[in-house]
Amino acid sequence: MDNDAIGEFAERLVGGFFAGTVVPRAQIDLLVSTLGRNRPELRTLVLDAWERGNKARAAAGKPPLDPQAPLVFSGGFGAAAAEDRGQRPIQPALDAAGIVKLVTERFSLDEESLSRLNAGRRLDGRLLVEAVAGAIRSQRIVPRLLGPYLGPPGKFFEKFKDFLHAVADPRDGNFTELLQHFGLYLLLNGASQDQLAALQLATPLESFVCDRIGRVRQIFYVAMLFGYTFTYLLFAQSFEINSKYREMAEEQRAKLRKLYESEERLALLVSNAGNTAMRRIAEYGVEAREIQMALKKFLSADRKLVAAADLFAGTKP
Repeated sequence: MDNDAIGEFAERLVGGFFAGTVVPRAQIDLLVSTLGRNRPELRTLVLDAWERGNKARAAAGKPPLDPQAPLVFSGGFGAAAAEDRGQRPIQPALDAAGIVKLVTERFSLDEESLSRLNAGRRLDGRLLVEAVAGAIRSQRIVPRLLGPYLGPPGKFFEKFKDFLHAVADPRDGNFTELLQHFGLYLLLNGASQDQLAALQLATPLESFVCDRIGRVRQIFYVAMLFGYTFTYLLFAQSFEINSKYREMAEEQRAKLRKLYESEERLALLVSNAGNTAMRRIAEYGVEAREIQMALKKFLSADRKLVAAADLFAGTKP
């Protein structure tokens, strides 16, 4: 196995560990010594990946993991432990290839559609995966959140599509094409110029994924940016509350359920997400005001956008 392959292995192994999909550190050490036959370069790569993983945890406000200690999950880990607790199993985070596959499926991006968006030129799937792998390393894409957000079932992703319909349909926008554009935006926004150049993107498409909008009408670009940010934040809040709930003792669980039985508390989650998403599009003055009006109509038609069931789904009270 060459050094590049060893490096990729180490990245995925330690990346999975920090995503909570591999336990414990001793297991990593065993695999390293077996696979690399104690090759020093592999050990160096793993230690480097471990250090960067802890830096990422620190940036997210989490304490570093002790390399000598096992990673302990309250009540066990994985599908069997989750089922014992009456919870839905914890699904492992997708890798870059899994993210590309999921996005292309959920955004209707078959090869023909990808080629059409790119002025008739085929997009190299391998290069797409490499770009997404870079986005995962830099945490522009967080698989443990993006995967369940997109689903299926993906309730909040469906709300994103509903919002995009609400803005695009009255303005004769091509909903399917807009959705396909945004699928590529998710995969490639923030990619390096070298990666974009290798993909040979058509100029309008490259402009779009680089936030220069291209041929997409500005109101639709702003609607996609707002709608995705808004619904993704709603999902992320629900996901994190659910994650905390899983690890709580029953007495604490009861208090959390009571807290979020309040309509005011649920409305606060919606307000937080809406305010953050509006700040993201604030520079687009006229369009931002149109989106604000569209949001009011959208919320009035769906007054229970977030329900307590979204926060505690898959767990027994």
